[in-house]
Amino acid sequence: MAFGQNQHLGWIEGWTNGRYRVSNYITYKQDLENRKLEITLTNQQCCSLDNIHTFHNNEGVNNGYGWQVMGGQVVDVYDAVNVPAGGCWTHNGDRYAIVTVNYNNDGSVPDILMSTQFIAGINQYDTPEFDWTTKNIKTLFPSINAKVKAPTITNVDVISSTSATVEFTSVENATKYHVTLKHQDEAVTTYITTDTRYTFNHLSPNQNYTVTVQSEDVYGNRSDASEPYSFSMKINVGQVVNLIYTEKTATSFICTWDEATNATYYSIEVKNANDPSLFDESYEQVETELTVTNLKSYTQYTVIVKGMNGDIEGEETQLSVITNKFEAPTVSTTIGVNQVTVSCSDVGASQYNFSLYDSDKSLLESQTIEGRTYVFSNLESGDYFVRVVGYDGNYGDYSGYYAFSITEEILDPPGGLSVVETTPTSATLSWDEVADAIGYALYLYDESTTTQIKKISPITRLDYTITGLEPETWYYASLSSINSDGKEGEKTDIIGFETSRLKNVKVLVNVNGVAKEGTMYTNVAGDFKKVIDIYFNVLGEAKEAISHE
Repeated sequence: MAFGQNQHLGWIEGWTNGRYRVSNYITYKQDLENRKLEITLTNQQCCSLDNIHTFHNNEGVNNGYGWQVMGGQVVDVYDAVNVPAGGCWTHNGDRYAIVTVNYNNDGSVPDILMSTQFIAGINQYDTPEFDWTTKNIKTLFPSINAKVKAPTITNVDVISSTSATVEFTSVENATKYHVTLKHQDEAVTTYITTDTRYTFNHLSPNQNYTVTVQSEDVYGNRSDASEPYSFSMKINVGQVVNLIYTEKTATSFICTWDEATNATYYSIEVKNANDPSLFDESYEQVETELTVTNLKSYTQYTVIVKGMNGDIEGEETQLSVITNKFEAPTVSTTIGVNQVTVSCSDVGASQYNFSLYDSDKSLLESQTIEGRTYVFSNLESGDYFVRVVGYDGNYGDYSGYYAFSITEEILDPPGGLSVVETTPTSATLSWDEVADAIGYALYLYDESTTTQIKKISPITRLDYTITGLEPETWYYASLSSINSDGKEGEKTDIIGFETSRLKNVKVLVNVNGVAKEGTMYTNVAGDFKKVIDIYFNVLGEAKEAISHE
């Protein structure tokens, strides 16, 4: 790449004493690729500032100027010009001095000094010689520079307790940027990016940092560092707003809130307002809605919500919620024998209280159980009321008073009581089943039909054999049903029966080979014992008995 276009810096006033002024015209060219600068000083100007002080017509004007690059070459140019008296003259043509210098390693311009001496033959009132003060071109014209411009940092956005993003302006001709982060402990880290923003990660919470940015062009020329930008990792997490509850029941509610600025998640605490030992739960979540369950009815709770970003907390917001009472359950009753079964609907309670009242609504019995069904038993006939309420340490709304009546239920007597079989010492009776009976009671009377011989109860079968009776004797019986409460119903009509007579038993004795009818013999013909075979005629059949001697 060659030198670029000539850049005009204009006139430099090198010297004046109030009557005369001497100036020079400066131009420069840049070769950025080769990091060189060409500066040209041309056209010295000498002029009178008033009508009194003039140049002599016949006097020569000698002027000289030179360049000095600090630590480098000095170039001198000497020239002489005749300037008409009283006028102003600008030289043109080839009256100039050119110097080529290299940029410093960082792309900056080295110190370039210009000095010019003005020697003139002027009227008798003027000093014939003047010296300029040496000028530094770099100081006079700071735009002579190979560096790209430095970016301007516009913002550092702390996005979490350990991350932050720096943003800066784009620079013309810059192809990359060097982002330098200075830590609170003075450690320095530099990152390179082609974007005009860069995100730092793994920063330390609650620490202070300073960031600067440099531009770099395609040739490796870097700008000066930008103005430093300091920031702190203390994130300002906004306060939660619009914290409300919805869908409240006796054991739960839902909390919602708006997103908090810079919050990445939320810390929520729910506690029993009067006794946190009964309920004190903590939650962490990113959602802005929380369902709280397993609460006690009609109890005040405090909800505390804070926006969080890492370990940085926002200001907390509180909400007070009183759970509902349990709704009044619906109640149903089933009437039994001297009892009532009470059931209720599920209202979400862990326990239910069942209360029984008499006809004047005076409390007779109260039971709290975990189920939803309770039986009040051993009730006498009469009118009653029951009511039920959900309970979990607090009572909900009571149901209404549900009325019912108990009438003493006497089971009908069994039908079909009859004698199935009799023997001389027993009798078997049977009967029909009675619905709802849990058993039966059998009564046995003597022939007077009023004197009770025995009562057999409970009998759970539909037949029974009475034993221990006398042969050829009349007996009488009746039967009643027993309900689930153990009470007997009415008895059947009395029925009579007679046990059978004893059968004749004939003993056939075989004595000396001759069968004889009679009693059993143990001794026959004195002391001489004979073998006796005894045969029993039982129910008309001959049975061989054991042989005896």
